[in-house]
Order: sequence, then C-alpha cells, then structure tokens
Amino acid sequence: MSEKIPILFITYNRLDFTKKSLGSLIKCVGDVGEIHIIDNNSKDGTKDFLKSFEHDAIKSITYNERNVGVGGAMNQFFDVIRGHYKYFAKVDNDTVVPKDWLERMINALKQNEDVDFMQSKHYFISHDSKDWNDLVKNHETRDVAGGKLIFRYSVGGSAIVGKVSKVGYLSENDDNKLVAWSNYQIKMGDKIKSAFYDGVFVDILDIDDYNKLNNDCIEYHIETGRLSYEFMPDVSIIIPAIREDGAKKCIEAIKKNAVVPENKYEILVEYDHDRIGCPKMVKRLTDKAKHNFVMFLADDTMPEYGFLPRAMRHMDALPGGWGLVGLNDGLNGSESLATHWLASKELLDYLENREFFFTGYKHTQCDLELTDKAKALGRYIYADDARIKHNHPFKEDLPLDADYERIYSNPVQLHDRKLYLTRRKADGYRKLGIGFPITDMKVYTSFLVSWTLMQKPDFTLLMPVAPGPIEIIRNNLVVQAINDRCTHLIMMDTDQVYPVDTVTKLMSHDKNAVGTSVHRRYPPFDNIMYRGKLGKYHHVPDDECFSGELVEVDATGCGCIFFNMDVFYDIPYPWFEVRRFSDGRVVGEDIDFCSKLREIDYKIFVDTSIEIGHLTTMEVTRSFYRLYKEVKGFEWRAPPDESEKLDVKI
Repeated sequence: MSEKIPILFITYNRLDFTKKSLGSLIKCVGDVGEIHIIDNNSKDGTKDFLKSFEHDAIKSITYNERNVGVGGAMNQFFDVIRGHYKYFAKVDNDTVVPKDWLERMINALKQNEDVDFMQSKHYFISHDSKDWNDLVKNHETRDVAGGKLIFRYSVGGSAIVGKVSKVGYLSENDDNKLVAWSNYQIKMGDKIKSAFYDGVFVDILDIDDYNKLNNDCIEYHIETGRLSYEFMPDVSIIIPAIREDGAKKCIEAIKKNAVVPENKYEILVEYDHDRIGCPKMVKRLTDKAKHNFVMFLADDTMPEYGFLPRAMRHMDALPGGWGLVGLNDGLNGSESLATHWLASKELLDYLENREFFFTGYKHTQCDLELTDKAKALGRYIYADDARIKHNHPFKEDLPLDADYERIYSNPVQLHDRKLYLTRRKADGYRKLGIGFPITDMKVYTSFLVSWTLMQKPDFTLLMPVAPGPIEIIRNNLVVQAINDRCTHLIMMDTDQVYPVDTVTKLMSHDKNAVGTSVHRRYPPFDNIMYRGKLGKYHHVPDDECFSGELVEVDATGCGCIFFNMDVFYDIPYPWFEVRRFSDGRVVGEDIDFCSKLREIDYKIFVDTSIEIGHLTTMEVTRSFYRLYKEVKGFEWRAPPDESEKLDVKI
C-alpha cells in the first residue's frame, strides 16, 4: 500500500472559495499526501481555473458531466483508492486548513486505532451542540498528545481523515446530497467510531449556506466575530437629532455594537434646530446617504450588540434582498410597526416623492404608513433579534420634556392620524367600527335578536370600558375608534330594534353624518329630527320624517348614527357634552354634538327609510306613533310658517 495519504477535494462552483481552500491545502500536503480533485460540473469558471492550475501535489482531476452530489463524488474517489491506501483525507472547497493540518490529523488517528473517522476543530454548530464548549461538555472525551478527542456518533465531511476500509458505498438522493456522509455514519451505528479532534483548527468559509447567516448560528458568529464582512453590503445609518447628548450616546453604541468594521457603514447625523420634524429630517438624510441600504435610528436609541448583521441577515431573506426590516426597539414587541428600521433604496421607487417617511406628517403615523406600504409589496420582515434599546419616556412612564410634549400633543396626533386615514382611504382602505354606548349592564332580548340577524360587513366591535354617563361612554367609543384606526363609526343604542339592512343602508351613503328615524320613547313619541339652531330648534314636518328619503337636518339623536371619522378630527375633545341653559333647559350630548358639526359646516342627514323601534315598556314604532296621534286627536304636523316656529324643549 502507498504511504501517501490521498485527499479528496470536491468542487462545485464558488470559485473564490476554491482558490482560497485549494491554496491552503497544497501548502499542507508536503510529502505526506496527494490531492484528488473531483469537480461536480461547475458553471462559474471553476473548470477553467483547475485546467490552468498545475502543481505536483495534485495527483488527479476529474470533471463530472453532471452534479453527482457529495456522496457520489466520494463513491468515485473510494472506487479508485480502495485496496491501495489505508488512510484517506477529505477537504471541501470551502475549508481553509493550516500547513500542519494533514500531518497532525494523521498522527492523532494513528495513535487512536479504535477511531475510524476524525474531523478537525472548527466553529461547530449542530442540532445538539450550540458551540464547541457545549460539544465537549456533553460527549465522551479522550486526551491525545497536543489535544483532545471528542466522540460523537457522526462528524462532518470536511477537513476529515479516516480509514479507507471503514467506508462503504454512500447512497443518496436529491433530498440529502449534502448530508450523505453523516447519514452513512449514523446508518453504520456501532460498526464505526467517529470523533472530533481539537488539536488542529480549520476555518470553514461556508458553514452557513453560502455565507448567509441562519437562525441557528447567528449568535455564535457574532460572538466570535467570524462574519463574512466582504459579503455584507455597506449601510448608511441616519440619525435625525434634537438631543446632542442622546445622539452622541447612540453613535458610541453603534461603533461598539455593530461588530463589523467601520468601513462597512457610515453614520449621518443632523440636528433639527428649526424643528421641521422627523419625516423631513429623514428625507434630508436619505438624500445624503451614499449607500443603498439605509438604517434609521433616533437620538433616544441605543443599538445592542450585533444589531447590524442581524438586520442585514433578515434583509437578505426578503425576495431579491430588498425591502424593509423592522428593528426590535422593545416598544411595539410585534411585527406590526417599524418604528426604527433598515430599508433598501429600491423601496423608494414605490413610495410617494421617494420618501421613506411621507413629509406631510408632523411626527407620528409616518412609520405606520411605511410599514403598510412594505407589507402590501410583500417586502416587510420584523427582526426580533436586531435589538435596540429605546429610551422613550412612554416606556418608563416618565414625564415628557418640551420636545416630547410638542410632538405628542393632541393637535399633532390628530393631524397625523387624520392624514394617515385620508391617505389610506385614497388607496381604498375602509375600516368600520360599531360601538354600543351601553350605560348599564343589560340589553334587551329583542335588540340582541335584531343585532344577530343584521347584515354586517367586516367591523370592529367597540364596547364601553365601564358603565357611566352617556356622554363619557360616547367619547370613549370615539377614542377607541381613533386608536383602532377606524375610518367610519356607527353608534347603536341597545334599547332599540333594528331592521336587517340598517348597517348596509347607512354605509351606502357618501355622507359624513347619517342618522336613522328613531321615535322618542315617551309622549308625544315624535321623531328626533330638528332644524334650526341650538336653543331654537323646530321639528321636521311629519311628511318628511315619513318620506322614506334621505332628509337633511340640523340635529338628530345618536341612537343609531353613522359617522365619517373625519368629523372627530375636526372637532376638539370632548366631542359629546351635556349642555345646560341658564333657564334650566338641558340639551343632550347627541343634540349638542350635532350643533358642533353644523358650526363647522358639516351636513347631517337622516335616512327615513330605516324604521327603528325604540324600546320602552313597549316598542314605539311608526304605527304606534300614528295610533297615539289618532287617539289624542293630534293633527298631522305641517311645515311651520317662519312666524310660527316655536322653540322645542329638549
């Protein structure tokens, strides 16, 4: 038998890796080994490189006409060397070995004749060992001169040495080409013995699928600093700042925790001295960014260790490697919103005015719109492991400074929320909220039945936080609808009986406020439909109330009413209030709100085709109202003359 050690070197594309690994292998061969190369039909210039490469250490080169997989190439190799050699070695084209690798590995194997296959130490990741120390802790070990053997049921296929006599035929199919060697060892069970040897270290360039760091080993690679920086794109980190001390701390944290060389990123900081707002500052800094990938951080953030490569790994998982990656700032804790983010400039082609944050916003909602746009394109991913510490006073329930007070004031919030809904509605977005202003803990069975049978589109049900005064409950329902980003709101009292088509009819009108025909539940049981001004209302004539038409009014009850949410952004809180006149008259919260709508020229309508029963000790309906008038001898109410208009007591 030959005294030299045959070394199998398998190539398949990845020419840059082949150049590095083959060069290191040749340097370590010396008089100890000989190299047998098998190329699995590479398409990237590897064949031309191998044909032009000559060295005495290379014994043979085989060019396969098709990719037979790792197992197939190993079968070819063993068919040639079986019966002529006692030991063999194998190095893949993604593995860099030191110059004493072969000699030390063979010596260790010869000193441990009960071992059949031995792999060198590397950055070990597997399903049952998170790192090398964990591997040593959980497996049997044996001291060897200059190192330690760690016994495990199988070892990997690169940078290994072994006994030729212990290798049988490796069968594989298209599903397991890259794991055939491990499968063979597992299949053989107690017939073979495998071990790792930590006396010599090798560097595996592609331990993670062509340098794309996967979930199983990202932590290990970041902690050891073993990242393939050359494959990571450069990033522009933008910080629109107000607080100089905060920006300084953010920059320090970036440099400390990026774990990639500083030439892989630039930091752009600009102070908003004129308080033009975050969206405009982001636009300004993005225009200055020289790299394709832009990361937005605020001056109250502290990026944590490894944030940059983790975020880039998620970006690489998006189709084509571009889109929006939401960072985990501990404030949202879900995939819903990219408060701080990494984005690629390709995304700008799909955004209005090529702005990551639409500059019509003052401060809020711009991040939500950006997230919405990216999600609609199928290009959003939330990076839970790319963490930043967000030193926001909301998180700790701390008092707000003047700048926080300004950007989170009610006027700013309402402006931005209304703008967000306006822009979303222009894209076809609709979200209906239906609120029950329940003032106690019970509802009528007849209401429940009519509600159950009612035709309803998709909606969000809004319920009072707790029983209480009606005006407080109505205001709370509006707040819920705003927070839930509803575009429209229907309030429905639970002491009424509704037709099946109530909701669909209300939604069919392109109006800002549409009520329904509801009778009072006490004499004279008239419809709550008025014209005039607060304190000087007169009833709408009965003919109009019973017309079945859409009737314009100046005030109506809110027992069942449909609102465009815009009206609540244009009227300051509180929307609903009980008003008391000096003469003792009391105006309900619903009539008072109608007066506020009319003061800013919002029109109010009533769909008189929707006949709603108002529950008292009996159900007050149209027929009941007609009967009541006949019994009492009341005339049908006609339109009043101007001189005869009377104040209506409410």
